Amino acid sequence: MLFFRDLVDAFFDELEEENGVNDVSHLLPMVADLLTAGMETTATTLNWASLYMALYPDVQRKVQDELEAAVGKGRAPTLADVPKLPFTEATIKELQRICNVAPLAVPRMTATDVELRGYRIPKGTQVCMNLYTVHMDPKYFAEPEVFNPNRFLGDDGKVQKMEAFAPFSAGRRVCIGEQMARNELMIFFTTMMTHFTFKLPEGAPAPDTSKGKLGITLSPPDFEVLAVRRTSGDILESI
Repeated sequence: MLFFRDLVDAFFDELEEENGVNDVSHLLPMVADLLTAGMETTATTLNWASLYMALYPDVQRKVQDELEAAVGKGRAPTLADVPKLPFTEATIKELQRICNVAPLAVPRMTATDVELRGYRIPKGTQVCMNLYTVHMDPKYFAEPEVFNPNRFLGDDGKVQKMEAFAPFSAGRRVCIGEQMARNELMIFFTTMMTHFTFKLPEGAPAPDTSKGKLGITLSPPDFEVLAVRRTSGDILESI
């Protein structure tokens, strides 16, 4: 039987080797933190995605066309397909930028006294990184209020890195689940785009995307959207 190695395996390896992990009680909260943070942010991003695809049908169609050309019909996308999906990857990045699901990231605490731009920040002060202001700063992103996946594509059509793009925070304490979240978003989003087309109900007003609801994460405003099966034309229950 084939067993897949994962975080829990690594934890018990460390436990057996006594490399500083000496309490099995650490395992449950560690896994709970990873899954809770990963599920909430990913689910909220996908919720935003269904709304933005309904509001920008041209972007949605381009993503679907790219998927059909690179992956084909009848096959579920995998992570191996990512290099062939630059516009899709750029669309996910633009969703993360404009939606700002975690606008203040996770609070940190200064380890020493710090002076920043003339302000003294004592040791032990709780600080937050305001990712929202960075992602919506025209100095880094032209017309930041406009949903434009092409900003993440270079002249060669490939996805380009943008230093100001930091949906998972930045620095030494960047989100530990970043790679997992990126993979989840890619698989879930491409699967959604493969099987469904999202539309606003006929006559429904377009929600104001600038008025999200801030809780643990920044959620979209209340909205309804129709998920239409691309194969049969069946309309699923609106979200």
